Amino acid sequence: MAEARIENNDIVRTDPDILQSAGRILDVLLCFTKRNPDWSISELAEELGFHKSVTRRIVITLVSRGFLRLDPIDKRYRLGLVLFELGSVVLPTEALVELSKPFMKRLSRETDSSVFLTINADDQAVCVARVDSPNPLRVTFEVGRRSPLHAGASARAILAFLPETHIKSILNAGLEPFTDATITDVGKLVEELRKTRELGYTISCGELDDRVTAIGVPIMDRNNGVLASLSISGPTTDFTPERLLPLIQSTRDCASAIEEVL
Repeated sequence: MAEARIENNDIVRTDPDILQSAGRILDVLLCFTKRNPDWSISELAEELGFHKSVTRRIVITLVSRGFLRLDPIDKRYRLGLVLFELGSVVLPTEALVELSKPFMKRLSRETDSSVFLTINADDQAVCVARVDSPNPLRVTFEVGRRSPLHAGASARAILAFLPETHIKSILNAGLEPFTDATITDVGKLVEELRKTRELGYTISCGELDDRVTAIGVPIMDRNNGVLASLSISGPTTDFTPERLLPLIQSTRDCASAIEEVL
């Protein structure tokens, strides 16, 4: 049942910060793959070159903590529910990025703009993926960058579709200005959020950077909750009146295509 995988044994032996026992436990867990989802203790011991008694103790420990489970019928070990619970913390964002990237690349080519995928994390807009514009004069910022939910199209496309009580708590926390164009008046922002929900998109001009215009569209989950936002941005000079409607439509179409594969 052997298959190719990264060999970490030399690192475990030489790095004083890595416990050998912990490394062995992880080695056991890494044996469980889509190709080889179940193992016996003898097979694990042979695969890893561990003594059978050592392998048995590791497996029993992992079973006791829910990381592995013993099938009562075939007496083989499989991954336990604890790993699925841990995976659920990471997988939604990772899967969203992986599924969205091909659509984002196409949108960037179609619009000649930079494309960003943004999520809400602790009431801040966080960029989790980007595709840079093919245009040498382009807008870009680092994946992982955070910004407040009230400023900019990518953030406001999320804020507008949060529950009403959630929106109020964010507005009550204050609206920090970044440029002269940042919306800091609560009444004006509430109206902008209403328009965003009605139209299905939002536009920002110079709210975080004086020279940048962006179009933001929500990505909704199957329960009609906001999952993320998709946005395009570029120099304001590129967002001419005759290009604006086609750019909005392309962004909305791309967001709809992503929603269909989620």
